[in-house]
Amino acid sequence: MIVFNEREIVSIDHQIFIPDRLVFNSKNEAIIIDYKTGKPSKEYHQQLISYEDVLKSMHINVVKKLLIYINEQITIVKKFNLSL
Repeated sequence: MIVFNEREIVSIDHQIFIPDRLVFNSKNEAIIIDYKTGKPSKEYHQQLISYEDVLKSMHINVVKKLLIYINEQITIVKKFNLSL
């Protein structure tokens, strides 16, 4: 397993994205983890999808996406791909 924290990934159209954490396994699969504060937002879900799209363009299969809201209470929102 390889873990990258706050590393830039670049899309085909040269946009730079910086996910909080990417976890890769030996099967060319990844888990995307992003940490947020405040209230849940659809914008954050779209952000995860953007990260996934960039990884897919690099032929990496995203098997799980996690949004972790860190406030007085910690909330984890899991987004699984249908291919699991």
